Amino acid sequence: EMSKKRIADGTTKVHVRIMAEVKEFEAQGYRCIPTGGNVRPDFIAIKDGKVFAVEVEYGRPNYTKYDEEMRSRVDDVIWLLRK
Repeated sequence: EMSKKRIADGTTKVHVRIMAEVKEFEAQGYRCIPTGGNVRPDFIAIKDGKVFAVEVEYGRPNYTKYDEEMRSRVDDVIWLLRK
């Protein structure tokens, strides 16, 4: 039970962080679509007819999770490197 709660708390914390990033993007005129946080990307941002996959990373980003097939679905990937 304790481990489930810990995972839920961690998931909630990640969701809150991602939603804060979404608000920042929306303030810059992007239309954002959160994906739930446990899939890639963390959210989609759309502006000026371009679609961006946005990844919020704490620590070292895993750039390999965007292979050619995944990259072909979006105009670009935006990596937000946070401490």
